[in-house]
Amino acid sequence: MKVSRQFTRLPLIAPLLTTGTFAIPKVSTVPLGSNDCARWPGYVDFDYTSPVYLVVDSAENSTANGLLTTVQEFTVPGTNTSSTRLVVSMNNSASTVKLPSYRCHSGQLRLPGPNYDPTAAVVGETLITVHRDYQNSFPILSEDGLRIAPYHHEIDWVEGEDVYLGTRGRTTFGFKYFDGGYFEIKLQGGTPEEYDGESVKGWDPEFYGFLKVVTE
Repeated sequence: MKVSRQFTRLPLIAPLLTTGTFAIPKVSTVPLGSNDCARWPGYVDFDYTSPVYLVVDSAENSTANGLLTTVQEFTVPGTNTSSTRLVVSMNNSASTVKLPSYRCHSGQLRLPGPNYDPTAAVVGETLITVHRDYQNSFPILSEDGLRIAPYHHEIDWVEGEDVYLGTRGRTTFGFKYFDGGYFEIKLQGGTPEEYDGESVKGWDPEFYGFLKVVTE
């Protein structure tokens, strides 16, 4: 099954971080299934994978390409509540230390804890989903978000072998650089009907790209 083709516009890029700007490719997404881990990279057995990492790929701002995600806690303004999101660190690339790692387990992407054991009754892991806000669709550590799934990209009717992160047929992420050496990221292309209705948009993306799932 093919999901609708994704189109993106060429945005403004943060000038101090730009070493090259390119329009990301126009792709069709090919779902690989979300009921088990069999088509995730690093599939082992018993419906889980070896450690996987999320690396920025085909970004319009080439500075971000090759960087990996990490996790960061954010406090919700005006409240005492917080959320933990995936962000892209400027100090964490595919050519350096690959931390943290994730795993697919029982068909869903998870962040393992220090005592992770996928064969045990209590595996010690946190589910990663997409925040139910179509204008602020951050990848978050939560059981309450939209389920994340793996996809292939098809370009000019040719299906590639690389696996990309997304949900509901969308794999394009928006990126914005923040002081502290990281990019915030959020999935693009949702509608109020698919999420929890209307919302107030936070930041506008500076550029767009994909998150590719890779193994060690």
